[in-house]
Amino acid sequence: MATLVTNTSFRFKDLIETFIVNVRSAERRELNVSLINPITIAKSKFEKVENVAIRIELSDGSVGWGEAPTLRPITAEDQPLAMAKVAEACEVLKRIPAMTLGASLGEICGILHGHAYASARAGVEMALIDSVANSIGMPLWRIFG
Repeated sequence: MATLVTNTSFRFKDLIETFIVNVRSAERRELNVSLINPITIAKSKFEKVENVAIRIELSDGSVGWGEAPTLRPITAEDQPLAMAKVAEACEVLKRIPAMTLGASLGEICGILHGHAYASARAGVEMALIDSVANSIGMPLWRIFG
């Protein structure tokens, strides 16, 4: 019989305060996917999504992925705007010195602040958090509880 091992003392807050992030590479690419079943919202019918995939690699080789959904008028960003803003955030992440995860997330928020860039920010933040989770060998569900 398998035993489930849990670490109940681990919290996301601990990780953002203690984990030092050093980004080796950060990039984005178009993520265009045809839908098997179209989505109808109000009078609009969507047969594909045009999102942005984000890949972040830390200096230890750990990789994380995030996705910025772009579906106007549902999201504030369309794909070209999200691509541009994610590229800007990726460049900053590659240039900044090593710092805590919390400080890195603060840098991202400074570039992609407010509702206008919420989808792009969520995608970049997720890629960064996923890379950290892979670095410490902990699944995201455990980090977020």
